[in-house]
Amino acid sequence: MKIRILLSVFLIVALIVFVCAIWMFQETTIRVSESPDGRYVLVITKRNIDSFLSVMPGQGSDLQCFVELRRMDDRQIILRKNVDMLQNINHIQWDADKVWINTRSAISYEGNAIGIW
Repeated sequence: MKIRILLSVFLIVALIVFVCAIWMFQETTIRVSESPDGRYVLVITKRNIDSFLSVMPGQGSDLQCFVELRRMDDRQIILRKNVDMLQNINHIQWDADKVWINTRSAISYEGNAIGIW
């Protein structure tokens, strides 16, 4: 009887840890910006685990994030870039052949990163 209770408690705890681990390594979409012609989409995501990493006071918006340029028709990722701080992405502008992020960094529609990252 005691072994059954211990085994049940162990299985419940293992299940909770497993579900939390899966959730923590998933990504959450923060922002989506579609190109004016509707052919491309820029997606900004963050990993859930990054919210739990220790930071100094005042660094709440310094989360690491990812910028992905995708095709709209098949959602295929053309380019995925790591950005050190989420707060550095505050301006997105679409041009005829590239998308500008904060006027210093750009991604061409062919998947080339241009400028400062």
